[in-house]
Amino acid sequence: QQEMVECNVYFAGTFVKVCKHKSETLKGLLEEAVKDHQASNEAAEAKSLGSVAVENMRLREYDGFKKAGTRPIGDLSQTLEEAGLKKHQALFLETRKDGEEFETWIPDQMILRLMKYEKKSDSLVGPINVNVNENGSRGIDLRNAVAKLWKVDVGLVALIAQDPLAGPKIVEDTVGLDYLKLKEGSQVFAELCDGPHKDTKPSILEKFERDKYIIVLAYNDPRENDKISPAPPKETNGTSVPPPPGGGVPPPPGDGGVPPPPKVEGGVPDASGGMVPASAYQTKNIQFDLRKPLRELRAALAKELKIDEDAFKIRKARFLRELKNGKKSLASYNFSPPDVSVWLDMGTPLKQGEYIVKLYVDLGEEKDKEAEKKEEQKEGKKKKKKKKNK
Repeated sequence: QQEMVECNVYFAGTFVKVCKHKSETLKGLLEEAVKDHQASNEAAEAKSLGSVAVENMRLREYDGFKKAGTRPIGDLSQTLEEAGLKKHQALFLETRKDGEEFETWIPDQMILRLMKYEKKSDSLVGPINVNVNENGSRGIDLRNAVAKLWKVDVGLVALIAQDPLAGPKIVEDTVGLDYLKLKEGSQVFAELCDGPHKDTKPSILEKFERDKYIIVLAYNDPRENDKISPAPPKETNGTSVPPPPGGGVPPPPGDGGVPPPPKVEGGVPDASGGMVPASAYQTKNIQFDLRKPLRELRAALAKELKIDEDAFKIRKARFLRELKNGKKSLASYNFSPPDVSVWLDMGTPLKQGEYIVKLYVDLGEEKDKEAEKKEEQKEGKKKKKKKKNK
């Protein structure tokens, strides 16, 4: 038992455990790991391992922090002891296609996450790992690594790094990767250009410019609002105040369209008297450009919900003022991440310059006298009670 080596072999997102005596060969360990992965690993790559020749496989040490293979283990004819495996060893199973070469291992390598920009679909694909030396690497080294990975001319590869302050920047050949603040696990973006990358502006920069205005806007279905449970009656000086009509939805608000604020801003009262965040009901999403006007958002929401554009009201949150000016952009209404949600209510929307006004009616002197009489009776009861207690 003391001479057994326990190996956890990683492949296609899954580990299998293989126990072997230290005198057995790496080839025997590899073959058993392949069989176990074929039997227990659900990934398609694992099921097809049987068709991969042994010479197109190799074992590497596995780095759990980097989630990648590091130092390649020696010749498969070596014993586990000769290969220097520990009693408990994590390994990474790597494969290659016929005619391909295994990736070159760099002792001080840094793994970056590469996102490839596909111009036709205007989308980013990835990430995949690309390795460079952590010490002293420059833009040209990263460009060479990407070109080798894609098997293309290095001059056609444009690289972009995201600067935390300045935004996306073109990676020049002479700039140090440490100057760009790239470290283990950092994301970089690349595009395969039609011509030399130095002669044209990468299309990916235009995508970054567009995408900074695109938000994913959460919204609710206003037709479902009547299913929200009303809040229970509140006790006020011993008398019950009934819940508002309409299934918990407040009556037409005063003060230019702003109802009284709830206990939790933007919350929805539930049957137990607590407040459920409005976000629990905002389960639908739509992508929208912050530069576009509110009327276009209304049209897009109406299309998604399949209802008339004039059938619902738009608010930034459930208990906030209705948004009325259809010509104003969402950016003018101060929408910005993470404030990317709206609350919709059924009803005819107000137009710019229209307001909801609450009217208070004077019921006359008789009602005033009646209220005074009730107040006197109340005070009299309090005095009698005090006298009795004395």
